Amino acid sequence: MKKGFYFVDDDYISYLKSKEIEARGFTTVPNVDYTSRKKFLYGTVLEIDGLTYFVPVSSYSKKQQDNILIMIKSRGKMEREGSLRFNYMIPVPIKCLRYFDFNKDPDVDEGRKRLLDKEYRFCKSKTAAIQRQAKRTYDRVIFAKDMVRDSHTRLIAASIPDASLVLLHGNHFIAAKKPAEFNCAVMEFLEK
Repeated sequence: MKKGFYFVDDDYISYLKSKEIEARGFTTVPNVDYTSRKKFLYGTVLEIDGLTYFVPVSSYSKKQQDNILIMIKSRGKMEREGSLRFNYMIPVPIKCLRYFDFNKDPDVDEGRKRLLDKEYRFCKSKTAAIQRQAKRTYDRVIFAKDMVRDSHTRLIAASIPDASLVLLHGNHFIAAKKPAEFNCAVMEFLEK
């Protein structure tokens, strides 16, 4: 599949949101409808088990663990123009995609075309870094790899009076996924 900017079918986005809310109680599926235009995604950034993943291109320009800042040369210096937000990365079936050829879109003015072209060139030039970030984010979410290092967790526990540290394998939903194990650890602490 050609790397580029794509729009995602609204019905598919709604479906993903409802399924994620059903499973997790919240959603990180990006909003794609805005009053002035639709959000587009860049991809394919990752392919796993026959699924193709796409990442939203955003005007959000703060550095975060799951972002790659889009840096564009402007007036002789590098400036932040937005980011690729991997914490909102989603799998998208090919049939739910529409290629965004911004150069041929009559609704995109010349200034925006120039900006989009620079963003696209940035993405193409960072293909390896984008794929690594997509895989890191995927692994962290799917395999519940904690963002807080074990050494930091132990330091925090050691600095709290009368604290006890119990490490349970899982993620933020450990109480729901392993209630017996979680409740046992809590009861042992409360009975001290």
